[in-house]
Amino acid sequence: MGCPFDISRIPPPSARVTMQSFLRELAEGWYAVVNQKSGLGFAMSWDLEVFPCLWFWEELCGSADYPWWGRCYVAGIEPNSTPTGGGLAEAVENGTQHRLPAGKSLHSVLCATAFQTQGELRRVDAEGRIEY
Repeated sequence: MGCPFDISRIPPPSARVTMQSFLRELAEGWYAVVNQKSGLGFAMSWDLEVFPCLWFWEELCGSADYPWWGRCYVAGIEPNSTPTGGGLAEAVENGTQHRLPAGKSLHSVLCATAFQTQGELRRVDAEGRIEY
């Protein structure tokens, strides 16, 4: 495994971090990211019944070899149905894949919101409204 770290702040490129976390047992389906200097933010909300997990990964100049050569500074936060990144076979094995009967469909809404922060963010509702 690894060592504990704070995922509430994204380190600078000089930290040279590469990590992937799988967050489970979420109380609500939302997240928000805020640039502390500009006050600009991005939030997403979704249905926890469809996406009960959240994948959070960072490639912050931490991979010195191919293909990034220590130059990639990017993070991703992805609602997901499975708690690990082992692909469909692993999801089937642990029972976290969605099963749809023939002729049925699955519908879900993900709501993305850009905002200018107005204080301490408390939550994001299903329609993408920011609550302070």
